[in-house]
Amino acid sequence: MKNSMTMVAAIGVCGLFFVVMMYYGVAGYTPAGKLARVAASIKDRLSFEEVDVELAGREERRTLRVTYTTGNHLEFDAVRQNNEMAEAANLALQACPEEEREGVRSVNVRRVEISGAGCFKDRYESTLDVDIQPTTPKTSPRRSHR
Repeated sequence: MKNSMTMVAAIGVCGLFFVVMMYYGVAGYTPAGKLARVAASIKDRLSFEEVDVELAGREERRTLRVTYTTGNHLEFDAVRQNNEMAEAANLALQACPEEEREGVRSVNVRRVEISGAGCFKDRYESTLDVDIQPTTPKTSPRRSHR
């Protein structure tokens, strides 16, 4: 009787742990879950093959890194590539939750283009760094006391 009660209690604790972990994974309360949603929105909006979004750096000076793979061949036109990367950076900033956006001072976009087929696939990479001006914190107006 004692062994069966211990077993039931152990199974209950494991089940509770599993439910809590599933809740945090599905609800997206982890930072990785929030950034995964940002990556999914960029992928859907710009029709990229793969998108990865991550935060790097210290709290006061962080970099939002966006890496994406595309089959969209822009014929080595640097202006069009930079425009596409700038659009990806803007979408990442717009889709990123505000609490994750705090301290972000730059966005680093890495574009990986794969062209060709079969054994003749070529991989071309380009990067774009976008600096973000820090916003001043909102303060209430000062009142003088008389």
